[in-house]
Amino acid sequence: MTTNRNQAKPKLLVIGIDGATFTIIDPLIEAGKLPNLDRLIERGSKIRLVSTVHPMSPQAWTSFHTGVNPWKHGILDFFTLDITRPYTPNTWNDIRSVSMVELLDRAGIRTIWNNLLVTYPYPKLRNGIIAGGRMAPRRSLIYPDHLQRDVESLFPEGYEVHIDLSSVAKNGKVSETALLSKLLVHTEHQSRLTEYLMRTRPWDLCFVMFDATDIGQHVFWRYLDDKHPQYETSAPDLLRNAIATLFQEADKFIGRLLEAAPSDTTVLVLSDHGFVPLYATVNLNGFLVQAGYARPIRRYHPKRVLRGVFSRLQPDVRGLWPIYRKLNIKWKRTSVYANGYMGNIFVNLEGREPEGCVHPQDYEKILRKVIDDLYRWRNPLTGEPMIRAVHRSPISITQQRCLREMPDLVIEWFDYRFAGIHPGSFDSDFESGSPCYSHNIMRSADHSLEGILICAGPHFGSSSSKKAACPVSILDLAPLILKITGLSLPDHFDGTVPKELLLREADEMERQSKRLQGPDVSFPIDEEDYSSDELSQIAERLRSLGYLE
Repeated sequence: MTTNRNQAKPKLLVIGIDGATFTIIDPLIEAGKLPNLDRLIERGSKIRLVSTVHPMSPQAWTSFHTGVNPWKHGILDFFTLDITRPYTPNTWNDIRSVSMVELLDRAGIRTIWNNLLVTYPYPKLRNGIIAGGRMAPRRSLIYPDHLQRDVESLFPEGYEVHIDLSSVAKNGKVSETALLSKLLVHTEHQSRLTEYLMRTRPWDLCFVMFDATDIGQHVFWRYLDDKHPQYETSAPDLLRNAIATLFQEADKFIGRLLEAAPSDTTVLVLSDHGFVPLYATVNLNGFLVQAGYARPIRRYHPKRVLRGVFSRLQPDVRGLWPIYRKLNIKWKRTSVYANGYMGNIFVNLEGREPEGCVHPQDYEKILRKVIDDLYRWRNPLTGEPMIRAVHRSPISITQQRCLREMPDLVIEWFDYRFAGIHPGSFDSDFESGSPCYSHNIMRSADHSLEGILICAGPHFGSSSSKKAACPVSILDLAPLILKITGLSLPDHFDGTVPKELLLREADEMERQSKRLQGPDVSFPIDEEDYSSDELSQIAERLRSLGYLE
């Protein structure tokens, strides 16, 4: 690190490693393959970080920077769950809670944000820079806009802001070796842009998130797990070591960023969720059919056949259909259905759903019955429960009628090795042992609730000087960051400052700060919208990565 003798207050460097888990990191550290993370842990602390339910990147990273749970900030998937709309990406404008991105900017804290999810259209920061993001169109890679020229000069080969699987596909099949190369380039580009901004622009807080580790674990986990149903004993070492390679690459560039920062910089390294192997995918809508809540339009029903023919003839038009027209459901005979990634359940409520058939007076009775049936559901492969917890919406039924994107129930799976990634078709209840493909790539692992947090710097003690801390919630990171930067905390935060991580001197800052009143802060936003081509590209990109059916 560089020296920083004249700086009054230490800088803060926040590094996200999407999907990082100590299950992968600890053995690599033991083998001496992650020296930069190892040094940070030695002079700081490592703590388990609990994600949101669901442990998905859009809601988890949004909870990270808003300090509130997904019910409050309103981001529950990459796309809106409102079935009256087409698949529409969630954007910065859809976030219903004030973000620390705004709070820091208003306080005059100079910030750099690279690849923070759900930040497009970019907020018009007065004191900051914001770049990248999985949902950003290629025409708009950074704000302020004049920095676009810097990006073009820095990357004459083109900036890899997205993982475009079509560029590593041949005859419709994705090459896993080519994908690995693409992921390594993607990580290098994210690091190169961040380091350039750190060295050429003034900053007090810098954030970057490396997401190749997430995509890599989805794809390559089966090559390192000999218990996985799709494990290949003859796989080449390149694929067997792919996940380690991606983490080593991230660690190498973490070292570069540490060199670009002053020596007294406070450093946080975190993930939005963890990872576990995916041994079988659960068909949630199939379960609802078998339990009698949903009535499907069967595979060879004339209406479904005609819909399929039309969608093949007019794929662009089908992309504009509202979601409820794409779900093969007999709506007037369906009381409950699932929609979205990982397990969201909706009552087909009269006055809310376009063809709702459940009267509001029956809402509570239906919910109680569904919850009881979910808790009785058993895993046919292990005999264990399928469900650990069913989380009810805290939003009243009156509000629910106006908030169609908010599910009535959210499922927390008992064992995320057996989880519902998509709601599934209505033809079966459990796809045991069947691989989940996206463009011929096997989705052999998926997200879990337990991520990582590593803290080092002037505010934190060392691992050797303190007992292992209790897990910290990802909701606690916004309060922690505001406290480190000397700002007061809004009253509406769900997260709290994890004081057990801080040295006593740093903890004194809490007494000197006055809490802000309420989240009611206006902030200039960009009304810029996606073009129809960009919407199609985003949908195809997320479908190819397995996030959309």
